[in-house]
Amino acid sequence: MKLRAVLTNAVTLMILLPSNLAGAETISHAEAMSKAYAAITRHQSDSRRVPSSSLLKLSYDAGSYYIFNSERGGWAVVAADNRVPQAVLAYSPSGSFDIDNVPATVRSLLDGYAGEIDALDTREYVIAPKRASGRSVAPLLGETAWAQGDPFNRMCPVIDG
Repeated sequence: MKLRAVLTNAVTLMILLPSNLAGAETISHAEAMSKAYAAITRHQSDSRRVPSSSLLKLSYDAGSYYIFNSERGGWAVVAADNRVPQAVLAYSPSGSFDIDNVPATVRSLLDGYAGEIDALDTREYVIAPKRASGRSVAPLLGETAWAQGDPFNRMCPVIDG
């Protein structure tokens, strides 16, 4: 099985900087399905886009995460805990995800996600400060003086003009 996925923010998930420590609760199937639908259809063409989340089916409930498959192709793995900052752990706008037929590395990644999500109840976390947004870092190359002198230019062709 060719597994084409976009694994989003795996590092963030493993660090798990929760946005709300006091309000931890399990995400319902319906809420998770809504997040899965948004992720799957984001990159699908209009002709393949599922008209509603009703064509998504819950394929697997691990307790810590849900796996949804679309009848028209596409799948998503969604965290079942609202403390996970990036709820959609993995998705693909095409294909399907069969939990019983995944490579050992994918199984290990899912087990790692489950372990970190389950550990939210037993660990103390610090909320990361919000970064300032909208700051400009331009010009990145404004006054840069470019040069490729000897010995770096020895193999370059000489062009007149």
